[in-house]
Amino acid sequence: MSESTPTLRTEMAGIPTYKPGKPASASEGPAAYKLSSNENPYPPLPGVLESTLAAAAQLNRYPDMACTTLTAELAERFGVPLEHVATGTGSVGVAQQLLQATSGAGRRSDLRLAVVRGVPDHHADQRGEVGPGAADAG
Repeated sequence: MSESTPTLRTEMAGIPTYKPGKPASASEGPAAYKLSSNENPYPPLPGVLESTLAAAAQLNRYPDMACTTLTAELAERFGVPLEHVATGTGSVGVAQQLLQATSGAGRRSDLRLAVVRGVPDHHADQRGEVGPGAADAG
C-alpha cells in the first residue's frame, strides 16, 4: 500500500495561516498571562457557573447541533421566523456559513459587517471576490 500526501485545493494556497499573538514577556513581580481576545481574566459569573454545572450532568448525550431551544427563544424574542435565525461558533462561524451558502466563482460580496478576522479568508475559499464593504463600513 503506497502512501500519498493529500493536496489542498489551489484556492487554499493564498490563505494565510493563523499566527497567534506573542506570549506575555517575563518580568519581575506577579506572573503575567496573555489572554486571547475571547478570554476573560475574571471567574465565571455565578449564573454561568450554575448553568455549566447543570449542563455537565448531560455530558453523556450528544449536543443539539441545531440549537433548537436557543433558535426558538431567539426567534420569539426578536419576533422573526425560525428560518431567519442563524447560529454558529461565533461571528466568524456564522459569517462562514453565510458565505458558503451565497458565494462562489464569479460572485462578489461587499461585507457590511464588523471586520472579523477570517471572514475574507472564508469567502476566498468559496472562490468569491470580497469587495471593500467591510473596510468602508467604518
